[in-house]
Amino acid sequence: MKKGEIKTIALSMGMLVVLSGCSMKKSSNVSNNAKLPSNSVKANQSPSYNSSVSEQTPGSVKIQYNLSSIPKIASNQVAVWIEDPQGKYIKSIYASKFTATGGYKQRSEALTEWVKKSTWKNATKNEIDTVSGATQSPGNINLTWNCTDEKGTAVKQGKYIYVVEGNIYWGSRVLYKGEIQVGESTNTSTAKASYVNKDSKNNDTLLKNVSAEFTPKHN
Repeated sequence: MKKGEIKTIALSMGMLVVLSGCSMKKSSNVSNNAKLPSNSVKANQSPSYNSSVSEQTPGSVKIQYNLSSIPKIASNQVAVWIEDPQGKYIKSIYASKFTATGGYKQRSEALTEWVKKSTWKNATKNEIDTVSGATQSPGNINLTWNCTDEKGTAVKQGKYIYVVEGNIYWGSRVLYKGEIQVGESTNTSTAKASYVNKDSKNNDTLLKNVSAEFTPKHN
């Protein structure tokens, strides 16, 4: 074989090697690019999570009252809860620890209205832990209802009743009720008091100036 022919064959083989390398590299790129659409879809998908309750509610209601301390036994028990306009129980906001943790079994006069409305005898441990609190110190009290029911589901817009019950002395109780509008705009209301088994000898003032204010979420 002549030198010229050998040189031509060698060059041809070199070009084949180079072309083969280019072809393999291109194939590798195609393979990587084939995965991109799948990754792109994942990146554009919304994160998998449930929105928090606070993001779903129409707003919040701040319940306020002035609390005194009565230096007598079987006194100073307080409960705060929400009802619909028909009187159906929605959710407890607060209850004195003694009553909420079982004291109503020992003292049947303790927060009678709340215990009955909430069917508290069926309350779960989580409900008891969430609602019960130590005896509140005298002064201005502020509590917040986040506009959810006892299951944590956001309530619909509309009118709701906030109730504050207090044991003045044994079976002598005061019951404050007020109506608040849950909707698109801020509004306030003042609750009215009614007395149960009022004892003229023990008519100390436990609660006064009970009111509520609704603030919509977008404010």
